[in-house]
Amino acid sequence: MTTSVYPYLRPKADCLTMSPWQSAASDGAPVALPPTVVAWDYQTDLQLSREVQVDPDALRQQAGLPADVPLLCVCEWTASSSLLSGILDRVAIRSQAVHILQGRIAGTDLGGSLTLRTAVVVAADTTDPRPFIAARAGEVLLDDVVTTRLDGDDAMFPVSVCDFAAAGIDSHARWYLQTPADPYTPVMGGLRLYLNADDRELVNAAVRAAAPSPAQQRLIDDMRHDVTRQLVDLVLLRQDWIEALPSCTVEPESFGASLAIVLETLFPGEPHQTLAAQRVERPGDFAARLQGALRRATADGAL
Repeated sequence: MTTSVYPYLRPKADCLTMSPWQSAASDGAPVALPPTVVAWDYQTDLQLSREVQVDPDALRQQAGLPADVPLLCVCEWTASSSLLSGILDRVAIRSQAVHILQGRIAGTDLGGSLTLRTAVVVAADTTDPRPFIAARAGEVLLDDVVTTRLDGDDAMFPVSVCDFAAAGIDSHARWYLQTPADPYTPVMGGLRLYLNADDRELVNAAVRAAAPSPAQQRLIDDMRHDVTRQLVDLVLLRQDWIEALPSCTVEPESFGASLAIVLETLFPGEPHQTLAAQRVERPGDFAARLQGALRRATADGAL
């Protein structure tokens, strides 16, 4: 277990009191943020809030800070799969009054696990720094970390809805897959699926991905199959990528590692070079094999 060691005095934890994180339910009512957000999908934004109460006088005294040092309570969020982070909210601490941290995180920025770090920090550099006393803006005096899992997105990556015509994409296309140029790129940082904003049928199906109608499920499956086919072609038609896959597997968050998992799921135990040769030499046979593999993986819940 990793323990952080700070080069300055820190106050006792009882100087900071916090309520559990709350998230907005579908009807807008606040509910406790669970360890796992069940049936989450990328179109679901998270509206979060919590109450915090700080004893600023006791905190400054225990940390050896001057009485006039300003304090700030900040909440930072980090999403493990999208590799994105940001500030949810920040409030100045001037009294023992209850303060509320709140904000919204776009669903398209999320994925994997969401980590929320609430911290009381020094808000400005002190004019008379002393040894072993926090003196720089941003130095953390107290903090609290909460992590929740966004369930149901293990096979997902960032998805955006955009105006295809304005983006220079064929306006009649339903989706567009943007892929990284390097297999070592973090998968959630370089891979993104764009949906055509004018295709309301597709957008509505994606919004209801957690509970789609049969017709919407067929559309989602068609999209997943096409996206997977594009990924398979991307790696099998590039010799340099095939050679890079073994080294990518030591970096589980890399695009290449994800491609290796896709190939193993569809063609278990088959060498990548053998698959690549069949893709080039007998494209019709390979297309039929891939079609069957995709259907089997979908039926088994692997895709």
